[in-house]
Formats: sequence, structure tokens, C-alpha cells
Amino acid sequence: MSVFRFSFLVSLALVVLASALAGCSRNKHAIEVDPRYSMNVVKTPYWFPDDKSLFPVERDVFDRYGAPEYMRLWWRDDGTFITSSDLSGKDKEAIFQDMDHMKKSWIYIRMDKEVVFSADHSHHFEQPITETLKLICQYGDPQRNRPVEIDGHTREAWLWMEHGKQALLEDGRLIKISNIGVGTGTGTIISK
Repeated sequence: MSVFRFSFLVSLALVVLASALAGCSRNKHAIEVDPRYSMNVVKTPYWFPDDKSLFPVERDVFDRYGAPEYMRLWWRDDGTFITSSDLSGKDKEAIFQDMDHMKKSWIYIRMDKEVVFSADHSHHFEQPITETLKLICQYGDPQRNRPVEIDGHTREAWLWMEHGKQALLEDGRLIKISNIGVGTGTGTIISK
């Protein structure tokens, strides 16, 4: 399958999937995933939420905090971020089935709070936003280097060429973010 066709199918599946998610389809509106930005988070649309389609647990959170800045729709079983390879080889039905059994979250950057809803929308819990989730909200999904084991620690580099940024992570925690050139915004980079 060509890269273009796979990208198109992933985009189509994500848009359809996002619009089909309980609590995410708002009357005529649908939350659209932009895979060029992130497959892990979406920026909350201006119209969100439509009060008629909120679950009671969502209503409670909305009444307390208002609309979130971002929403996280995808999770691996271990809670880590997904990549396009997580969708590779899966048909649309398999993706829908996986999504039906995943938790969702609302992300409040201004309050450093992530509200995680259970897959059945029966309850939620709150946690601080991780450094890695903040990076994804700010810059989108990174290009990732393969993690390496050094002195008992897992190190990994995340790269956003379009922004000219690189983050060094150790054991999932941000160690350093640095400028690596002038980002062009087009997926290429010009060195200083």
C-alpha cells in the first residue's frame, strides 16, 4: 500500500472514528483528528460541548472546569502514546472496536490537569498533565528515535522538524528541550 493511500485511509478512519465516539459527536458537528498534527490529541473545537450529548460525568466536569483545551482520544493498553504503526494492518472495524473500549480524557493546560473518563463513562479521575503530553499538545506528535538503554535508563529523542525542536527524554521524563535549527513549518528544517 502506498504511503499516500495509507495516510489517506488513516485520516479517513480517524475522522469517521472521532465522529462516531460517544460524547464526541455533537449534533451536526464532529471532532476531526488531524493526523498531520497528532493522532493522540485534538484541539477542542470552538463549539464543544453540545450540552445535549454530555454524559453525566462529563457534565459534572464541564460545570466545574469549563471546556478543555485538548482531548485525548487514543490510548495504548499501557497508556503510552500511539503512532501510525499502531494502525498499520488494522481494518476500520478493528479500530472502531478498539476505540469503544478505550478511556478518553479532557486536557486543561491552564490548570495542569487531565481528566480521564472511563470507557463506559461511569466515572473519571484527575491527574497532573505529564511533560510528554504537554509537548504533544504544544507541538503535535513527534518523530521518535528508537529508545536506547543506557546505564539502566531508557533514553529517547523526540523531534519536531517543522518547529526546529528536539526533546531528550529519560524514562519517559523530559530532560531537555533544545532548538536544533529554524523550523520551516513544512516538515523540513534549515540549520542555523
